[in-house]
Amino acid sequence: MGVRMKKIGNPLLWLQLIRYYRVVARGYRLRPWKSPYLRWRAETVWGVPADKLNAGRMFSLLRADYSSVIRFAAWIREMRLYLKSR
Repeated sequence: MGVRMKKIGNPLLWLQLIRYYRVVARGYRLRPWKSPYLRWRAETVWGVPADKLNAGRMFSLLRADYSSVIRFAAWIREMRLYLKSR
């Protein structure tokens, strides 16, 4: 038997997340947990104090809240399509 892979979702949604990440993590791309904007978002979305956020904590929050991340990516895609059509 082979190893079962978890379905990662629509590749276009992941592309939207990467585009969003490039914008919001500017200057902090290799260490996004130090970005003031992303720290603020983590604090407002997950209730984690910004001063307690580190790489491990950030990635564990993203893994734990995977469904919300995918919904957010779908919303980003929807907004980009809407703005493109205007």
